[in-house]
Amino acid sequence: MEENPVFIFGAGASRACGGPLTDEILHDAFSNTMVNATLERPKEVAQVKECLTEHFHVPKQDACPADYPSLTLLLSILDLSIERNRPLRQRKPEFPKGIGREELTRIRATIEYIIFAVLDYRLRTPIGRAYRDLLYSSLINRDAGPQAISLNYDIILDNLMCEVAQRHRKDMVPDYGCDIRTEAYATKERYGKLLKLHGSLNWMFCPGCQRLDLGMSASGKTIADSSLLEELYNFKPLERHFLCSEDSCDECQCRFCGTPLRAVMITPSLAKDYRNPHIQRVWYEAEAMLRRSTRAYIIGYSLPNDDLEVIHLLRRGLEHLGQDQITVIGQGQDDATWRRYRSLFGAHIHYEKDGFEAWTDKIAPLPERGMPVSAQ
Repeated sequence: MEENPVFIFGAGASRACGGPLTDEILHDAFSNTMVNATLERPKEVAQVKECLTEHFHVPKQDACPADYPSLTLLLSILDLSIERNRPLRQRKPEFPKGIGREELTRIRATIEYIIFAVLDYRLRTPIGRAYRDLLYSSLINRDAGPQAISLNYDIILDNLMCEVAQRHRKDMVPDYGCDIRTEAYATKERYGKLLKLHGSLNWMFCPGCQRLDLGMSASGKTIADSSLLEELYNFKPLERHFLCSEDSCDECQCRFCGTPLRAVMITPSLAKDYRNPHIQRVWYEAEAMLRRSTRAYIIGYSLPNDDLEVIHLLRRGLEHLGQDQITVIGQGQDDATWRRYRSLFGAHIHYEKDGFEAWTDKIAPLPERGMPVSAQ
């Protein structure tokens, strides 16, 4: 039987390329001078910082990463407070009313912007060596192309899979498994498949007409910087428009129905919202991809407890594979992560604990690394 491996990428895979882990984002945003200098919407960002200081006990000065709440906990509390219309309160005379629903909604939207801005800053010049070595390794089915599921918003893997597709044949791009209408994408043939379960930095969605567009240059290579949407929509720089709070801004509106555009990023929370129709389609395609696989490689994903939907998807989609057909690539001896995988798939799965780059060093011998697939 022909090998049909599937690769599942978590935050640890992007970490190997310079990206932050989820719980490093807030500290990076407020403690890294270079990142802080690139943040737009200073009034809203200051409001988030004040909320963290007054309601989550983050020191005003010299806060360390351990001083910040986990992003999942923070967003989950905000979601619950917004849903139940219960303000955040502090037992201090100067905060008699706390933060109400409308203000909490603005704070939550600004945190989504901060996530985008930090990832965009940290990943402007990614190396991506481990991704590249894997995509050009002998593990990849050359006829079908890479079959990948990503839990990350960044576009490092997107760009490299686009490179692989266009080396296979010039007019090809990866299949995102959803109805992206951008002409530069829709008119090309597909090679390989990349399913992004939590959305992407360069997806823009119209909740009015349900149109989804992909930030893409004329060559087909996806880009997350400001030049991309300027080329695609004749927008001004992306930083001004991403999650723009000005619904009256013409440049933030769908050019087909006038509805304000929204980003597609499922942020970490205990109450994730997967109702976007394009995200639902991606999840359907992901389960089908998992069920067709003959081997599974799970890279840089720790099975966090708040990802119940993902855990259930993996368990359901990979139930046909034997334990020896599942490989987990982690970083270090993380006993808690190993116990979760053992409970899910059994004690005889392959567990690589030396990290993504060390693993690709083993599966892609030095002469093969970064070698392009042969063009047709």
